[in-house]
Amino acid sequence: MTVIAAERLPWVPAIVLAVTMVPAGLIVAWLALRLTRGGIERNRLLGLRTNATMASDVAWRIGQEAFGRWGVAAGLGPTIVGLGLLLRPPESVALPVAMASFAWLVGLVGIGAFLGDLAARDAAAEATATDQSDTA
Repeated sequence: MTVIAAERLPWVPAIVLAVTMVPAGLIVAWLALRLTRGGIERNRLLGLRTNATMASDVAWRIGQEAFGRWGVAAGLGPTIVGLGLLLRPPESVALPVAMASFAWLVGLVGIGAFLGDLAARDAAAEATATDQSDTA
């Protein structure tokens, strides 16, 4: 079945969405990859900053590693969809898929943040248990 030209996403919205989505997704994926590889030290500006991850350098590293995998996947969704929008799919498909990719981004970042915080808390609890057994 052929898509009629009038049904396709117009060029201007396709380009605006792509120019918004691709850089946003790439920035999230790049930052998450840097966090996963330990390229960003504990700081107050970038990364997963919770009470647990900010407690120590070890908790920071463990939390960022757990978060990073989810962050990379989160960023790839809008990047791929943004590039796909330049193919000008039908408008009835393009806009819901674009919105879903932003939900994907927010959802996976949220899951990653939750799991990263849990990993950092586990690291802190493990360090505390080790310290208590050493003093006993």
